[in-house]
Amino acid sequence: MVMVVMVILVGVATPAMQTMIERNRTESQLNALYGSLMMARSESITRNQNAILCMSSNGTSCTVSGNWEQGWLLFMDEDSDGVYGSGDERIRSQASLQSLYTLRADSALASTVVFRANGTALNTGNFKLCPPSADVQKGFTVVLSITGRARISEGVDECP
Repeated sequence: MVMVVMVILVGVATPAMQTMIERNRTESQLNALYGSLMMARSESITRNQNAILCMSSNGTSCTVSGNWEQGWLLFMDEDSDGVYGSGDERIRSQASLQSLYTLRADSALASTVVFRANGTALNTGNFKLCPPSADVQKGFTVVLSITGRARISEGVDECP
């Protein structure tokens, strides 16, 4: 009888535990993006110069191909040319997201996000983070406004 009760409890608890684990992992990926956006805005204001977040697959150079889940690079645009070069200071790099997570952005944020010296965003739009299950209700949307503030909302309209 005890074994039957244990089997039933394990059967009920396993899906709930898997859902909780996936949510925690998704929130961890979300926090990496949100933290980088907030750091970029803060650094642009503190240093009174443009801060740029760009897609990066290796953490040492920017790329325009692929998607944001491959990782990104945050740098101060010391020479104001909009391109990461030897004269620019790298602030942070983020490795690729965990396997099967997707992070896509609107066309305005296709490969870079620029924060001006006053903390406002040059380009605005949405980032959509989807978990491996591709469940739109378990995804998150990060909305970047012209003021440079990012807002998180639960759910996405679609997952790739």
